[in-house]
Amino acid sequence: MSKLLIHFLPTILGNVNFVLHPAEVSSLDSMTIPIGRRLFQGPYLSADSLEDRSGVYAILDQRRDGKYYVIDIGESKAVKTRVESHDRANCWTKNQMGILAVAVFYTPHQQQAGRTAIEQELRSQYSPVCGIR
Repeated sequence: MSKLLIHFLPTILGNVNFVLHPAEVSSLDSMTIPIGRRLFQGPYLSADSLEDRSGVYAILDQRRDGKYYVIDIGESKAVKTRVESHDRANCWTKNQMGILAVAVFYTPHQQQAGRTAIEQELRSQYSPVCGIR
């Protein structure tokens, strides 16, 4: 299992963001990253690695320092389709300073209200620059 440390750091975008430091990854097939209190699958460099299942996704920006910055959080009943055709994709590319990646927490037993609660919890914690609600 991957172990990652979470550190607090203000970004130059003016938002307060958390930075995720990759430490140990056992294999590319079983990569995970803790975001908030949950262990997300990924980060993946392509939506091709996602499944079209319900879940909460995090758009991450891996910068030159090797750290992952949370730039968006969302939820969907079909994560892959949502990420592939997202209306905020322009915000992601506008604010990226490194390589965009996506991580997902699948929620097979959650309805939209449960996914939205997780999304809002993470938005409050990370204050992502995209998708301000």
